[in-house]
This record gives sequence, structure tokens and C-alpha cells, in this order.
Amino acid sequence: MQKKFHKLIKQIENETDLKVKYLCTDGGEEYQGELTPLLEDLGIKHEPTSPYSLQSNGKAERLNRTLCEHVRAMLFQANMPKSFWAEAMTTAAYLINHLPSEAIEGKIPYEL
Repeated sequence: MQKKFHKLIKQIENETDLKVKYLCTDGGEEYQGELTPLLEDLGIKHEPTSPYSLQSNGKAERLNRTLCEHVRAMLFQANMPKSFWAEAMTTAAYLINHLPSEAIEGKIPYEL
């Protein structure tokens, strides 16, 4: 996991010309242990949110809800079983990232 995370950080920094300074997580165990030394080596500060407080990560939680609503709607409309959830989720994320958004003045998130 360490190598994949390091690769992701480098990709983000290369694509945005910005340095990752903070990693805000839900405090899950997957972000503890072997990832902590890597974050320290890269100079990234780990900031876990408070446990059981979804409101502390409101934007991400709202996006998760929006994605799930899109997925349920697509599966229902197409009369598809829940076994297609992953494919529908990928499609929902793709659509959200490729359609204009009022939050960014009608621009397309993928282009930004």
C-alpha cells in the first residue's frame, strides 16, 4: 500500500504543480501503521476527523450521498441488479466529473 500511496501523491503533485501538505481522513485503521512513516518522510501532516462525526467531513459525505443516489437511480431505471453497483458508481463519478457545475461557475470539474 505504501508504494501505491507514494505513487498517487507524486501523480497528484505532478499534475497540479502543488505540494500535498495535509491528508485529512476519517481516522480509519488503514491510514495508521505503515502509512504514518511514509507521510512523515514526505512531510505530509495527517489530520484525522473526529470519530462518528460525519458533519466534520461534510463535502465528502455529501458527494458520497450524491453518488449513491445516482447509482440507485441508474440501477432502478435500467432494472439492473445490485451486482452492477461498482460499474454504476464508476459511471456516476465519470458523469459528475464531466458535466458543468454551478459551484465552479458552470465549468467542468475534469477540465479544472
